[in-house]
Amino acid sequence: MRWATPGFPLSIANTHPFTYDQMAFAHNGLIQPNAELEKLIAPQLHENLAGTTDSERHFLALLSALESAPVVEAIQTYIKLVHEHLQVVSANFLLLMPDALYAVCDFDPQSELAQKEPDYFSLKYRITDDAVLIGSTGLQQDEAWKTLENGQMLLVNRGRLRVAVIDIADKREIG
Repeated sequence: MRWATPGFPLSIANTHPFTYDQMAFAHNGLIQPNAELEKLIAPQLHENLAGTTDSERHFLALLSALESAPVVEAIQTYIKLVHEHLQVVSANFLLLMPDALYAVCDFDPQSELAQKEPDYFSLKYRITDDAVLIGSTGLQQDEAWKTLENGQMLLVNRGRLRVAVIDIADKREIG
């Protein structure tokens, strides 16, 4: 369950997860303005726009970046590009692909919401024998939960449940 971004209408087209081919995407945050975010979407993906949210545009822009580089490199480059050209409160996302799950923790700790609710954009994960759980606020979390730091990406190999934490902060500055 998640809060809807203020100012965007509640509709099925704006509801997470967003999907494309064999991928699913969910975003917790705000990237503005939408018109500038749309400029990062490859022309052939524009026809997939159905809703009005930054989240859907974030997904399609990320898909555009995935067309030209391996996944980890594409994510790192894309996050840097977003920070260079847009106002980012949070670009946090989950990207589910056939072989892997990517969880990105990327937010502006100086943003009003992060200052008001310091754990709002924090991501945590827990590894069990048969699952990798990822969550943010609202979950009862004990010491088995590890923090995914701002500027990090969690890569989960879905077949073996192997986990790697990758720094993306070296590709951009953290607030």
